[in-house]
Order: sequence, then structure tokens, then C-alpha cells
Amino acid sequence: MKKIKVNGDWYIAELLEKCEPVGRDKRNPNRRHTVWRNAILIQAESAEAAYDKAMQFGKQEYRMRYQAASGDTVQWSFLGVADLIPVYEDIQDGNELFWTDHGEISAKRAKAMVRTKKQVLQNLSPGGQTRTKG
Repeated sequence: MKKIKVNGDWYIAELLEKCEPVGRDKRNPNRRHTVWRNAILIQAESAEAAYDKAMQFGKQEYRMRYQAASGDTVQWSFLGVADLIPVYEDIQDGNELFWTDHGEISAKRAKAMVRTKKQVLQNLSPGGQTRTKG
């Protein structure tokens, strides 16, 4: 099994980007727009360097303008870093990279979090919620 040595210099940066029609009144803090949280892997010598690298990546990569099917011109833009998570273990197939503590919740709610294979794979398709860089 191939293993990536971490040596304390890898981080998962969660970057936020938004999409909204061009020309909207940006002074309105209650306007609604699409927001995506993207997790990227960063190699850096410190958390501060990882944050700076994540900011640079977001500013360079998360800028796109196009005409949507609705006819509106929309703009994707970078909002900032939402989180920075250090990777403590060497990376290999099956390693835990990060986790979320949902606290004490009901068995019903926990079971509702589980999705079928079809539901998980559907979210990976272009029409789903998860997207890949291409």
C-alpha cells in the first residue's frame, strides 16, 4: 500500500467560494447566493504558511464568470478560509483525515445521516452537490 509521509507538514484547508449574478446590490448583507465549502490538501512547513498558501490558492483558482442557463451572467469568487486542519498521520488508504463531533443525538437522527450508495454517488455527478476541479 502506497503511503504519503506526513511529517507534520500537511493540512486540509476548507475554502469558501460563492456564486451570484453579476450586478447584484452587494451592500445588502441578506442577499442569498450559492456558497460552496471546498477541502484541499496543502503542504507547508507551518500552520501559518498553510493558511497563506490556502489564501493564495483560493484567490487564484476561485474566480470564474460565465452566462448561466437562466441568461444571467454569474460570478464565482473566493470568500476565504473556513478552517485549517492538520493531518497528523501518514496518508494511506483507509486513514482517518478529519472528523466531526455531532454531539449527543437521537438514534433516528444518526440513522438519517446515512445515505445509500446511489445517493452518495449521485452527489458526485455534475448535477449533484459535490464538484471536482476539472
